[in-house]
Amino acid sequence: VLISHPDGDHISGVAELLPLLPVKCLFLSPAAYAEEAGRNLAEKAAAFGTKIFLLNQGDRIRQGGVELICLNPPEGHYTGDSNADSLVVRLNYRKFSALFTGDIPQEVEYSLLAGSGSSSSADFLNGLAPELAVISCAENNLYGHPHPRVLEDLRKAGVKIYQTRSGGAITLTTRGKRLKIKSFISAFDSF
Repeated sequence: VLISHPDGDHISGVAELLPLLPVKCLFLSPAAYAEEAGRNLAEKAAAFGTKIFLLNQGDRIRQGGVELICLNPPEGHYTGDSNADSLVVRLNYRKFSALFTGDIPQEVEYSLLAGSGSSSSADFLNGLAPELAVISCAENNLYGHPHPRVLEDLRKAGVKIYQTRSGGAITLTTRGKRLKIKSFISAFDSF
C-alpha cells in the first residue's frame, strides 16, 4: 500500500483493511510518518506484520520485474504542507509505467519535470504524455474532487479518465505490455 500523504481522503479505510487483507508492505514518506495520522496507521499496520518503508526522493525498490522509484519528497526537505510533501512514486514494469502523485501542487509538478528533463497542470501532462488517469473520489465528496480544471486539462491532453465516483473500484492489470482496466460498475477496457 502506498500512502501519498496522511490526509483523511487518502488514508481512510486502510486501517480497516489490515485485518481483512494481508498487506505485506506500507510505503509512506518521513513527512507522513511525522504526522500523527500517518504514524498511527504505520503502527497499526506493523501490529499486523506489515513492513513499513519510509521513502525519500531517489529511493528504489525492485522485486522481480517491478521497480518503484520515489520522486518526492527530497530527503530532509519538508514544507509542512502535506500535499507538497506527498510521496510521489513511479512504478515501472516492462513496457508499463504508472505515476502515483497524491495531491501534489503545481510547484512540485514543475520540480519533478525539471528533475526528470495545483495537480495535472497542462505542462505536467504534456511532459508526461499519459494515456489514462485514475481519479479516486466519491460522488459529492467534501473536497469537491476532481477539480473541473483538472478534468479539462486531462481531456485537452487526450487522456482517458476513469473515476471511482462513476465506475466504483478500478482495477488495472498488466503483464508489462498491454493494460486491462476493470471498474466495479462499468465494462472492461484494454490498452
